[in-house]
Amino acid sequence: MTIHLWNTNLLAVAVAQRQVTTKEKFFYLVAGSCIGLAAGYIALLIVVAPAGWLFWYEGLFVIIITVFGLIRCRDKYQGVQDDRLLEDIIILSVPLGLKIIAFTWLAYISVDEFFSWYLLNRTFDENPYMIAGTLKFYPFLIEVIATFIYYIRLSAHLKTVADGVR
Repeated sequence: MTIHLWNTNLLAVAVAQRQVTTKEKFFYLVAGSCIGLAAGYIALLIVVAPAGWLFWYEGLFVIIITVFGLIRCRDKYQGVQDDRLLEDIIILSVPLGLKIIAFTWLAYISVDEFFSWYLLNRTFDENPYMIAGTLKFYPFLIEVIATFIYYIRLSAHLKTVADGVR
């Protein structure tokens, strides 16, 4: 297995000559997904102050779910001889990605509206640390659940594609 992590010219030649195996392509998919996620979380540090340690756990869980989700996708696609796994993942990720974005936005807006209403209408004293903790926990929960749902659905759709090809 020859993986080119830095020398793009050698990789381009290998791709042009169809020397990149299915196993290597899958490695590039997993590595590219993890690099993109890590870069996104690092960029968030610049734009928004993270919500403490939960922010780092969220990033870690999302990356772990992504790796195992992609492995699940590969396993659901096993046995298909056409070597189109990456292409099919990219195609299916467009509508699924739009749905997941809509889900997360709706979840964030709904929870924010609920807490705005709740904080304005509460009639008894509560522990402010509990409220602050909840406000920090729900983004973690939404992202982890959304990532999990995304890969469950993607793997199910890939199984449908693989069954149709066989």
